[in-house]
Amino acid sequence: MKADNNPFFKNNKNFDGAIPFNELKAEHFLPGIKKSIQIAEINISEIAESEEEPSFQNVVLALENSSEFLDMISSTYYHLFSAEAGEEIEKLAQEISPLLAKFSNDIYLNKNLFKKIVHVDNYGHGIKNEEDERLVKVYLRKFIRNGASLSKDKKERLREIDTELSSLSPKFSSNLRQAINKYELWIDNKNDLSGLPQMSIDSAKEAAIAKNNADKWLFTLQFPSMGPFMKFSDNRELREELSKAFSTKCLNDEFDNSDIIKNTIKLRHERAMLLGYKNYAEYILEERMAGAASDVYDLLDQLYDKAYPVAANEVAELRTFAEAEDGVGEIQPWDYAYYSKKMKKMMFD
Repeated sequence: MKADNNPFFKNNKNFDGAIPFNELKAEHFLPGIKKSIQIAEINISEIAESEEEPSFQNVVLALENSSEFLDMISSTYYHLFSAEAGEEIEKLAQEISPLLAKFSNDIYLNKNLFKKIVHVDNYGHGIKNEEDERLVKVYLRKFIRNGASLSKDKKERLREIDTELSSLSPKFSSNLRQAINKYELWIDNKNDLSGLPQMSIDSAKEAAIAKNNADKWLFTLQFPSMGPFMKFSDNRELREELSKAFSTKCLNDEFDNSDIIKNTIKLRHERAMLLGYKNYAEYILEERMAGAASDVYDLLDQLYDKAYPVAANEVAELRTFAEAEDGVGEIQPWDYAYYSKKMKKMMFD
């Protein structure tokens, strides 16, 4: 595709340079990503190969601005991927994710760039204030956390791991979307709609009509369909069916994510170990507020001590209510939203 025909490369006349979502199609992203990577690589090459003395301006700030165009296109793609991915958008991830992983490795494993950042950190050339100094530290940490100080063989293994991870994540998301989209709960008896709000019934009818079945109602695992059903439907058996379908998606079926999850965990652990961490949690938490896994467990223990007695009391009240209301002896996961709503209505209506 020629750049002239790609909205990403046209003169953007939108207010404040807003992304032209109305013009974007799946076919625009891969060429846009590839071209913007080329632009960024030229910028980064100039930084790495410059013979000027490394300074905040010609290294850190230049690096910060080197891939703005790529950042804009890739963030737009992943926004659509997570928000409304169709099959075309979704398939692109298998090409786009490895490209971006390679680009990231090429930056953070670049020996010249790392040396220049270390030089700026050591000598402070061009640093004018605390914000500048912090940005230098951020980049120094980014490079170290992404393998800049590793030996050559470990850098190669890190590249292999990142390439594998970049393909696993889109596969996981694709399986999840397909499993959710495949499931359909068809209702042909109007009595089975008891308790549902009219808006939910109307939406189910529209979904059925879209599938050329105007005499029925269609419910799915999409939350706007499933949420009201679990909360309002009087039909306990159908609530159970929907709940079990949701909780067992991508397990022991054609969209099974078990192996993807295992491989992802294994690769993340190996990556963390390569970088000198005990485990992946330690690697992630280093830049989070908690700081360490022990702090997370301490917080969870505190929450448990405070929350569990209250939660147990609420469940006991709900069980008593469900038994009195419908003779339900043992409340199940598909009952909680339904009876919680009914109990609140009785207490606060």
